[in-house]
Amino acid sequence: RQFELSRALDCIGTHKLPPGRELWDFQKATLDYLLARKGGIDGDQPGLGKTPTAIAYCNAREAQRVLVICPASVRIQWGDVIAGWTTIPKCKISVMLKVKDGIHPTANYQVLSYDAARNPAIIRAIAKYQWDVLICDEAHKMKNIDALTTRAILGNSRGEYQHGEIKMKAIAGYCREHLALTGTLLLNRPSEAYVLFRFFDWEAIDFMSWEKFKERYNRQ
Repeated sequence: RQFELSRALDCIGTHKLPPGRELWDFQKATLDYLLARKGGIDGDQPGLGKTPTAIAYCNAREAQRVLVICPASVRIQWGDVIAGWTTIPKCKISVMLKVKDGIHPTANYQVLSYDAARNPAIIRAIAKYQWDVLICDEAHKMKNIDALTTRAILGNSRGEYQHGEIKMKAIAGYCREHLALTGTLLLNRPSEAYVLFRFFDWEAIDFMSWEKFKERYNRQ
């Protein structure tokens, strides 16, 4: 049943959107699926509007503090789309172009790159606030369970980011709900999808251990 819901092409109901904005039926179906699970993975193909769907999710959840982590090349684009789709009155959007810009203390949406997200100073700044939703765009960049970026955002098995003498709670630990957006969930082999399923959609693998997952799928 969950599999069929994840592949639905239409839905029943309305969602909070700005005047003049409307989602396609398949986007509404994706939104319903994510809302029912309070987060998860939007794996729609590239170009099918995952960004507006994610913002519509935040609208529906009445999120007031949203952290967006994305490739550096699309940070400004994210800011533009947020401005066009959010229902927050006089929404404050902060797009971090340089690490020295830091985390805006009152922004409704804070946009930053994956490189900035693994900076300990940025993580400490994020830790000063509670975030309603974490959105990770092009989330397949976290396919490697041992990569510093993955550990900084999602954490190890204890939700911690450890690197040398650095030890702190990972970014996701400060966010109530989590969304992963990627049109290329499977890049080369099934094991590369483990990290995202394990964190964003644990029901998909039924708490399968990393070792068991590798044993079953790494040969494919």
